[in-house]
Amino acid sequence: EQFLMRSLRQKEDAFGGAHPETATTICNLARLYSATSRTVQAEELFRKALTLHEESLGEDHIKVAVDLFNYAEFLQSIFRLEEAEPLLRRAISIWQKTLGANHPHVVIAKGLLASNFRRRGVVNLAEIYDREAEAANTSVSGETHPLTIHRRNNLVLTVIMLGKLEEARQILAANWRVNAPPHANTTPRIAFLRHLIARLESQPNTGFLGLLTGTGLESRVYAARTA
Repeated sequence: EQFLMRSLRQKEDAFGGAHPETATTICNLARLYSATSRTVQAEELFRKALTLHEESLGEDHIKVAVDLFNYAEFLQSIFRLEEAEPLLRRAISIWQKTLGANHPHVVIAKGLLASNFRRRGVVNLAEIYDREAEAANTSVSGETHPLTIHRRNNLVLTVIMLGKLEEARQILAANWRVNAPPHANTTPRIAFLRHLIARLESQPNTGFLGLLTGTGLESRVYAARTA
């Protein structure tokens, strides 16, 4: 924090309070405050950095997209999901125009937006963004890349929530086949998702949310929904 504060003062002295370099340091300080649970200070600085970059660089600049994403990620971390959604949509739009639809920034933002929708129960929209993120990761990194497997696991949870158990089982089977070292760290999550499918198939009238109640699965599903 002391380093960032010193850097901020130096940039304000050298460039002025409204310069893009100053705004970037303000955003970095906001991220530090967010990571240390100082949410009031963090939000104030996220807003300030975004405003400064918009005013100095224009609303569609790539650095504005970075601010939008960081602010949205912060809002999502404190459960202000509806407020995070339009920021993520703007960030995705800017990055797609400037970097391309398959760029990692776009994929990560789509994954976060899918998580946003899963947590709010808007599962049909979560499915759209999960599928787009998985397809982009597969196109760029290949079928066996750990991030591709991660995106597929997120898609599995979404289609489970939609009741598409056969498709979920097929995706998991594909992930299981490619999930050999050095990707073995994803195996527990695949096993958990397979267990969830089996539970739903054995209790078809219970439903997704009914299955979770009182089973001890709630916390694990919540962690998966927010991944």
